[in-house]
This record gives sequence, C-alpha cells and structure tokens, in this order.
Amino acid sequence: MQARLTIVTNHPARAVLAVLGVEAAPAWVAVVTTLAGVRDLAPGAKVIGQWFEPRKHRSSLEWAFQTRRLQGDLVGLSLEDCDRLVQWAERHGARAGIDSSLAAATGGMVVSERRINTAGGGKPDRASGIVARPVRSEAAGDSARTNQ
Repeated sequence: MQARLTIVTNHPARAVLAVLGVEAAPAWVAVVTTLAGVRDLAPGAKVIGQWFEPRKHRSSLEWAFQTRRLQGDLVGLSLEDCDRLVQWAERHGARAGIDSSLAAATGGMVVSERRINTAGGGKPDRASGIVARPVRSEAAGDSARTNQ
C-alpha cells in the first residue's frame, strides 16, 4: 500500500502519537527518519514534518526536510486532511493531535510542519505549535505559495 501521509521526524514514536493519537502508525502512514528518506520522497507526497526540539537545535534531518520542501513538490495537509485525521482517530478510540481547529492559526492555509515545545526548553514557533512554510497545494499545480 502506498503511503497517503508521510511524517518526517527524528522521533518516530512521539510523532505518530502527536499527529494520530495512536502508538503504532497504520499501514497508510509512512514515517521518514533519514536524510535519504527525505531525498527520496516522491513528488506530490503529502507530508508533515513533526519536530520536538527548539529551533536552535534543529537536526540535519529537519534542515534536509526544509530544503526539500522549498523545492515546491511536496504537499502539506489541508484543513480537510486535518478533519479526516480527527475522524480516523475517533473511529479508532484515539485523539489526533492535529485538527481543523488549526484553521484560525494558519489562516486557512496548508499545514506542512509542526513544532511541539518540550520540557527540555525552547519556545514553540507559535502558541499553537504550527509553523507555516512554503508548500504546494494539490490544487495549485506546480506553483508554490507561502503560508503566512
């Protein structure tokens, strides 16, 4: 089965729990944890980066993901995708860590990356943990737009 969602992270178990609310990723979710995995993401892949470290401690994986995302051929999560994640989680007795209530924080734009503050210090990018970055929407063809 081809992945319908890819989570890029250096903490796979925490990221799956944070995004989907479950401990094990379902078959339709791929988790990428290597530089080669980021490089090999298929154009048009629906991807979210999930980070837990403060921005000042970005890993080489996060930098690689940001660089790859700026190429404009990856797709972030739409608000409809967020709704579907919430519905899936509810059907499986879980609570997704991402949902359409993020619309206000993102101005209705696509979510491509999240940072969650940890007890280790550092500030999240925004109070909601959302990081708006340039992404390509599915409807935008090859054009890139910047979420602000």
